[in-house]
Amino acid sequence: MELINAAFAAPNLLLSILLILVILYWLTVVVGALDADYFHVDTDLPHDISHGIDAAHGGELFIGVLRFFGFGRVPFMVNFSILLLTIWSISIYCNNVGSFINPTMSFWWSLALLVPNIIASLFITKLLTLPLAKVFDKLHKETPEHDYIGKIATVTTKADSEVKGQAKLTINASVLTISVKTIDGSEIQRGEEIIIVDMQPEKGYYLVQKFNNK
Repeated sequence: MELINAAFAAPNLLLSILLILVILYWLTVVVGALDADYFHVDTDLPHDISHGIDAAHGGELFIGVLRFFGFGRVPFMVNFSILLLTIWSISIYCNNVGSFINPTMSFWWSLALLVPNIIASLFITKLLTLPLAKVFDKLHKETPEHDYIGKIATVTTKADSEVKGQAKLTINASVLTISVKTIDGSEIQRGEEIIIVDMQPEKGYYLVQKFNNK
């Protein structure tokens, strides 16, 4: 009861609600109602960022920070779930009636603790996901890139010839996420099937076109 009371007290309420939503997400994944890649975040900087040096540098810095903390090597929702659980755990530890940090459950004091909590949680999450990152890196290396040419994939985030999207590719029972652009200028939507026709390893994406199986 003490844990429940602390979890739904004002300083921890928002984090508890977010954690419940993440748990519901994983339950829907387990029962098959959602794809585990539904909330995918691409940590490759878009090739067409060219409007303003400051914006481009800011984008590179942000992407670099995400990569440093493991986003991109480990699926986003796995990383985010561990990060949120870590933030929530530290918040519960700091903000409860038995804590020596914030025993009065002051909302403003808990708000002041949030930033150092997030920073510490990012480093803890990086350590916790490091073994997973190595596993996913190995999965990506097991299949040579040239084997992707001619393979059929399913789009998970829309793309065209300018905007890079994501697609899910199944190789030898392993599900891989790849970055794609269309070779013919057409737009592809989530759920559509595509065929990989070329690769751009130096740019980090594959050229694809819609797959017509009729």
